[in-house]
Amino acid sequence: PEPGTIKLTGLSSGNTLRRAGAFNNAPKVDLSVIGARHKVFWLINGDLTQVTSPEEIFAYRFDLPGQYEITVMDTHGNFDSVDIRVLD
Repeated sequence: PEPGTIKLTGLSSGNTLRRAGAFNNAPKVDLSVIGARHKVFWLINGDLTQVTSPEEIFAYRFDLPGQYEITVMDTHGNFDSVDIRVLD
């Protein structure tokens, strides 16, 4: 990314996830960020869900169907977000 920007990786806007497998498991994704500095804040639909270091993977399981906005922000105010849909 360009200086002063960060990039959320692992999902892209418009992705659709669905339950899978013999046990109908909820979809789980491993998210990471490129270009962040210091602490990284992960928000799901505006709610702070996890704080990580820039090198850590954020694993999230989507237990409920619906629309989700995932936002990542660092301590310098740089952020990126994606909008996805989870099907039942």
